[in-house]
Amino acid sequence: MIEIPDIPAGASVYEAALLYAAAGCYVGPLRPGRKDPASSLGKGWPSKTSRDPEQLREWFDGTDANIFIHCGRSGLVVIDVDTPELTPDILRDNLGDGPRQQTQPDQPERLHWVFTVPEGRRLGNGLGSIPPGWGDVRGRNGLIVVTPSIHPAGGEYRWVATGPAPELPEPIAAALTTSSART
Repeated sequence: MIEIPDIPAGASVYEAALLYAAAGCYVGPLRPGRKDPASSLGKGWPSKTSRDPEQLREWFDGTDANIFIHCGRSGLVVIDVDTPELTPDILRDNLGDGPRQQTQPDQPERLHWVFTVPEGRRLGNGLGSIPPGWGDVRGRNGLIVVTPSIHPAGGEYRWVATGPAPELPEPIAAALTTSSART
């Protein structure tokens, strides 16, 4: 089970990276203002994310890097709601109250909802049969930028609820397409 840790106020990115890794999340560095992991890790970035404390120290200790969680490799799928007013009922009715992160402080309903992937499934980044326009799914080789990173539009990412990530609710899982890729 993955448990999203409570990141103390004032924690460095390195301290946060250690907490995420201890919770079972694979993480990686991002250049400030960027969301492209290849810009920091290079080609083949998905196999380079890590939970190794020595690697995390090299990437984060004393740097200004942001941090991301590699969703699929961590066994997570994230519902990334960017336009809350367009959130379809299937999501609105099933997101629950598990771990979620605010992505912009001036828009409190823009959230990353974190779930574990149902046993035996591999979920990609596609919407499946969920109508578009509200945001994205972050699964296999998807990522989310996390606390205490600075958002490119300004402000920090902030967890509004932490703790054990529940399994993705079946109505949402059933609407998503299984990924054929292995990672």
